[in-house]
Amino acid sequence: MEELTLFSNIPERTDTIVQRKILISLLLVAVCGGIFYGTYERPRGKSVRDKSVRAVRVEQAELELSQRVPVPNNRSADVLDGYRGEIHPLLFRHAEMEVKASWDAASVKMSDLLSSRPAQLDEVRRLLVEVRAAVPTKSYSERDFSGFLPPDNVKAAGQIWDLDPERVAVFLKQFHPAVSAHSASVGRRPGPDGAFAVLRGVSSSYLDIAFRAHAEFDLAPKADDFPALYVWYTPAYFLGRIVVNRSAGTVEYFQLSVPTDEVMNIHSTVWVGLNDHPPHTHDALHQHLRADRMELVGGSLQGLDGVHWEDQIETSQALDKLAKVFYKFKEIDFVPFPKALATARAQHKPIFAVVALGALDDQGC
Repeated sequence: MEELTLFSNIPERTDTIVQRKILISLLLVAVCGGIFYGTYERPRGKSVRDKSVRAVRVEQAELELSQRVPVPNNRSADVLDGYRGEIHPLLFRHAEMEVKASWDAASVKMSDLLSSRPAQLDEVRRLLVEVRAAVPTKSYSERDFSGFLPPDNVKAAGQIWDLDPERVAVFLKQFHPAVSAHSASVGRRPGPDGAFAVLRGVSSSYLDIAFRAHAEFDLAPKADDFPALYVWYTPAYFLGRIVVNRSAGTVEYFQLSVPTDEVMNIHSTVWVGLNDHPPHTHDALHQHLRADRMELVGGSLQGLDGVHWEDQIETSQALDKLAKVFYKFKEIDFVPFPKALATARAQHKPIFAVVALGALDDQGC
């Protein structure tokens, strides 16, 4: 037989013995996976909060985090190195754009957050519920926006290049100053890290660029009396758009946000600290959250409706290209479960079924 094909989704009906057997197997895997996950994440022992040992605990914590290896991204040879200069030649005129930040958490009862610790973590719960942008409005210049623009050899729509994550983080600090382009949250393997852009449209006067970036925030204030060493806030991912006016030499529009099409688009990890039993293990509490809006936006799209794009790809195609740079499995041709048997027979391939407890193609799970 040829290569395996993966199949996903829950069947609308199970009208054959084979489908029943597959469904039962999937359910057993899901139950076993849930039991394992719950066992792995269960708090271990009493957390140490003695201020006299805090400095040592933090030093040990940082040592462990520095050794965490992220899942590698799927960058291929055709993904070019992005622009690394100070000011891109396309932005030949000095101009500043005011960018507004909005950060609204979903309405949630504090009692539903981190319920395994009802009293100890009230300050943490309040932190997660009351998140707000650190800098509601900030101006950026051509120097800041240059980090998103393509190298000289990018000419055609659909071409991809990498971005310097630290230059993207400059914008993300408008949400919170403690942002990192490298995931450190414990309890799961981090990554993939990175930031990439794709040329979505080209005209004689404009460039339309889409980009995607992964990043993580540590919301915990660095105070001895705060009941957690870290409060990692990991958005599923950031999608953005930047439109360059080639005639004027300026950025016409900029937007960056966490997508809201999924029910849960944030993963939070609260690291209470290190425990004594057993030595040097951590007490990590996980929570899936939702941000109703986490967005930066500046400029205007007014007047772009009439632009004649000489070369262009659809937005969905651009976003799919960006996702595949992060995740190799996105190259797999998935089919709905009810069609699995017919497809397998037609292609003379076996069925390989996978159960996923959450999203595979973002950082939110």
